[in-house]
Amino acid sequence: MTEQDRLKRIINEIKFRYSRTQGDIAEDLGVKKTYLSDMLNGRVPVTDNIKTKLSELYSYSDVEEAENQVSEPLSVIYRQDLFKGGLKKPVPYYNMDFSGGWNSDEIFTSYNPDFYINHPEFDGSEFACNLIGHSISRRIPSRAIIGLKEVNDWQTYFTTNQAYGVIMRNELRTVKIVKRSRQSKSHLLLIPDPLPEHNHTGYEPEEVPIDFISKFFLVVAWAQVERIAQ
Repeated sequence: MTEQDRLKRIINEIKFRYSRTQGDIAEDLGVKKTYLSDMLNGRVPVTDNIKTKLSELYSYSDVEEAENQVSEPLSVIYRQDLFKGGLKKPVPYYNMDFSGGWNSDEIFTSYNPDFYINHPEFDGSEFACNLIGHSISRRIPSRAIIGLKEVNDWQTYFTTNQAYGVIMRNELRTVKIVKRSRQSKSHLLLIPDPLPEHNHTGYEPEEVPIDFISKFFLVVAWAQVERIAQ
């Protein structure tokens, strides 16, 4: 992978993760947009100064680190804390499992939310629901509440090695760690990550054709809600 390829991957990662445009990133780096474009297209070399600034501004400087970086999720929060934080746009929570058969286009019209989440970790989520099952229990435990945001242009780019809710064209749903397949550009690799005590069923990675996926949701945050003693 060339330095330009690495820089392109990192810039795309920043655009996705921080909702920044290429012009915004150039301004953050203290360079002209045309200069950053020249660097991305190999017309000028990628400088050590740019690498250093990327590391300082966005917490990483190399594409392997960007790909392997996983945002820290919530561990345990109490139900009462879900309502704290004062989000400008509270997140509607529906008491149903992600794999439970609802249609994401219908959920906002056919069901009323059970409550709204205000916890800041869920900022950016479009809605929240339950995740039942142990296939990624090393990262998210069964019966956690997950906040989801639809990724509309995922066929072009998405952050790898993160948890996504995936809906297939046959209406099967799953939450897995997702990467692009190294064997085929037309497939995604859905990777389970269970705790050892939950791996008795022999979870295996699956390769799924991209054109078989109908919807793609980033897991923005999760919360393992404990009951409060009354």
